[in-house]
Amino acid sequence: MKQRGIAPEAETYIVRVFDDNRNFYEFAGGTAYSTDLIAAATICKEWGADIINASLGGNTYNRIEEEFFKGLFYESGILTVAASGNGGDDRNIYPAAYEGVLSVGAVDEYIRMAKFSTWDPSTTDVLAPGVNILSTFKENLYATFSGTSMAAPHATGTLALMLSYIHENQVNINRRDIFHGLKLSTTPVDISRVDKITNSDDDASHRIGFVNAYAAIKYLESYEKETADHVPLTPLQDSSTTHCETEARLNIITDSKGGDVFYRLMSLSDNQVIWFKGPNKLENYATYSEQSCFEGPEDCYQFDIRDKGGDGILNGGGIEIIYNGHRLYEGGNFGHGGVLKFGDCRD
Repeated sequence: MKQRGIAPEAETYIVRVFDDNRNFYEFAGGTAYSTDLIAAATICKEWGADIINASLGGNTYNRIEEEFFKGLFYESGILTVAASGNGGDDRNIYPAAYEGVLSVGAVDEYIRMAKFSTWDPSTTDVLAPGVNILSTFKENLYATFSGTSMAAPHATGTLALMLSYIHENQVNINRRDIFHGLKLSTTPVDISRVDKITNSDDDASHRIGFVNAYAAIKYLESYEKETADHVPLTPLQDSSTTHCETEARLNIITDSKGGDVFYRLMSLSDNQVIWFKGPNKLENYATYSEQSCFEGPEDCYQFDIRDKGGDGILNGGGIEIIYNGHRLYEGGNFGHGGVLKFGDCRD
């Protein structure tokens, strides 16, 4: 499937990977080959695809296949979305696990990770609805299915909405930042069923969320405003000169890879983005600060931080989060990233 001309006119095409004798819905153990997949994706590229959705996968790694999908993303700017797999374990499924491909797992109607969903903290990017999803079927029928193949199109649709917003508002953002923005705007999901996978000293690096279309557009609004205003983060200042009844503050000292770090603070009552800094915006070995004063009833706030390199902030750098005079976190050993809630959070 591909999305073409996302805005103002949207077109969706189906490009066949399986032939008539290979059942797409796994009832007959259907198979296809890397050459089939590459050929289909090449057709999408030639037709001007913006997004390719691949609700399929296999457990065999193929270097040529990986290089092809990396080229689609980094050289052609095509966003490929793929199903993470239905094994209920942490085994990598391809093409979802390739670099440059958005790997999508599944959640149920209670926003819990589906029992069948494959989830590897190093490769699975987001989750989306994938349980009891009504879909088209053979012979002009409708049927209900569960699987990460049903989840992937939800993420594809969210990316299509993001591209539509970008086109209509002429937001200057590259495709890599769109991928990061989708992941940064997700809503956290309970992953307790995979505690055996997340048995790590760096639990913060094993966070994942389900796609949130509204939050994704708010992300782009923040990105657009930041680009238009050209307002950098301010250097650290003496907080004693600031009088604020309810204050949140973030202090950052970057390392040699400052651009790898990106973050967001939002209020959960209305999903309002308060702080946002996208990838490749922080300088190396620099010191920055964010500060906000809040009025009225106390809200629940969520701070998300991510690191593209997966090593946090090293060499004496790190972050400090302060709320109402209390230091909530200090350090840089957050791996790929983490989530911190504070304020009046009753859950």
